[in-house]
Amino acid sequence: MLFFALLVAGGVVLAIVLVSRGHQHTSLAASMAGHVVQQSEAVRILDERFARGEADDDEYQRRKRLLSTGPSPSG
Repeated sequence: MLFFALLVAGGVVLAIVLVSRGHQHTSLAASMAGHVVQQSEAVRILDERFARGEADDDEYQRRKRLLSTGPSPSG
């Protein structure tokens, strides 16, 4: 009887841990998807500015590189 109670308690703890971890992964995936959308929107705007002549080639390349790699640790 004690073994059965411990087995049930262990199953409940395991279920809670698995549900908790699944929620964290879902939140991370949603956050990453949002970042990708924001980044692609930023690249689209940069492309439009370059096409209109509002950014020269050097600025365009520099900003596009920053968008794809992120800012440097010093900047």
